Amino acid sequence: MKTRKNYLLFINSLLILSAFALQILTGCAAHSAVEPLGKGIRRDRVTFGGPIIRAFGNHIPVPYFAGGTEYGLNDRLNAGADFHLLPLFYQIAGGEAGATWYPLLQNGYRPTIGIGGRLLVLWSFKSKTADSFRIYPIVSVTANWKTSLGSLYIGNDLILPANKIDNDPSTPTTLYSPFIGHKWELGNGYSLGTELKWQGSNVGSNRVAVDYTGVQNRGAIATLLSLEKTR
Repeated sequence: MKTRKNYLLFINSLLILSAFALQILTGCAAHSAVEPLGKGIRRDRVTFGGPIIRAFGNHIPVPYFAGGTEYGLNDRLNAGADFHLLPLFYQIAGGEAGATWYPLLQNGYRPTIGIGGRLLVLWSFKSKTADSFRIYPIVSVTANWKTSLGSLYIGNDLILPANKIDNDPSTPTTLYSPFIGHKWELGNGYSLGTELKWQGSNVGSNRVAVDYTGVQNRGAIATLLSLEKTR
């Protein structure tokens, strides 16, 4: 009985921390828009994973969920949106939408370059919440190489808070989150995405309340998985 109680407490703690992680570092979903889809082609996705935290004497990935879709407007422009599912448990609605343009396509060793912009919106529908609405503009740059097994990509998210991150005036106003990942082709239009991201790489660990696993006491390392279906 005691073991079961500790397990439930452990799961609940992770869920609470994951809701906080979204508001502190943002950009928790794995990247999907790393290459143009082509006009009229759609790619649906679900993503899982999040920043690694220190809890109960271990390093544990936050179980964060999101789902969304990407659509090819033309041969070099995608538009898409994602809805963040986990914060709903804590009366927080979260979603993001935007577009990615590909000025350069792969040619030999030259990668496909993507430049994207999106807005992450958070709304708390809890009663008596003073700061119930937040919006975060995000600019992403990616470089993607097609491989025999799928796609290898690297990039960086620049998060430009339209709202204050917290009450600490010395907290950086722009967050940098570099990432590297690979999409594995599974056949029949399915692909599996694996991504490693350094969220908030320019934010010191002393600036946040959650005990994240970062690099040189900065940011949080995140492990992310995505399952995608192209139609």
